[in-house]
Order: sequence, then C-alpha cells, then structure tokens
Amino acid sequence: MAKPKHPPRDDDSSEEDADEYGALREALHIHIGEFSEEHDLSYGAVAMMLVDIAVSTQMIEYITSADKPSGSGLRVELDIFRRDFDEVIGRAKKRADEFVATAKRLAGHDTVEKL
Repeated sequence: MAKPKHPPRDDDSSEEDADEYGALREALHIHIGEFSEEHDLSYGAVAMMLVDIAVSTQMIEYITSADKPSGSGLRVELDIFRRDFDEVIGRAKKRADEFVATAKRLAGHDTVEKL
C-alpha cells in the first residue's frame, strides 16, 4: 500500500502555523458565505457541498502524494479521513450548548432564525 508523501499535520503545530490556519480558515469562510448568499443557498446545502468537496480533495491529495496510488490505498486513506472527520464532529458536539448560546447572543434574542 502506498503512503502519502505529505501526512496531515498533527497537534504539534507551532502557534504560527495555528495563526496562519485560522486566518486562512476565516478567509475561506468569508468566501463561502459570499458564494452562498450570491446563489441563495441554505446552510445545509452548503455544508453538504463542502463535505463532498472535502472528500474529493482528500482523494486528490492521496493520488498526488502517494508513491504508488491504488484503490486499496485510497480506501485506507478515506477510512483515516473518516476517523479524522468523526473527531471534528465529536468536538463540535462537545461544544454544542456553547455554540447555541453564542449564536443566540449574537442574534440578540432567544431563538436563532437566520444568522
């Protein structure tokens, strides 16, 4: 099975890397927000598009970085990606109450209709 040449970053990234990641993430978030407004897309539709794009992008990462890409190697990489994604979902679930409270506060009322 082929190994990617560029493994994903681990939690030992420097603070500078974290700052750069945060800035890039924010810029992408703004771009996606503008795109979704321009095309009148719901948050749910955008979320599913981004998941689809994330999987496709991970597949391309594997193909372009593996010494000898194969179907079985790609399946293993997708299993690893799924576990990483599950961790992201798990962290989001842990902070669900905090997220809702912040969203309500920013919206200025007790229910969140559209942020």
